[in-house]
Amino acid sequence: MVAGEVESEKKNTYDKCIPFLKEKFRETFGEREFTVRGPWFGSRGTIPKRTRSFLEELGVDIKDVARLAENIVLDYLGIIQHHVHG
Repeated sequence: MVAGEVESEKKNTYDKCIPFLKEKFRETFGEREFTVRGPWFGSRGTIPKRTRSFLEELGVDIKDVARLAENIVLDYLGIIQHHVHG
């Protein structure tokens, strides 16, 4: 599946959760707007260009994003090791 298809699938699945989330968290966090966005990281720690651009717009240091991607790769390897070696 390509990123656009995955994003569409996620939106179709999770957009219907937004009214519930708004109601559930209104008292704690006030009125909020929610948006469903596609995957920010691939299963092997890959970072789509749109993720990097979006995080940079928010002022997130790209070094932090790189460390996060490294952690995703390490976790992915841990999952593989667990499945191979039980």
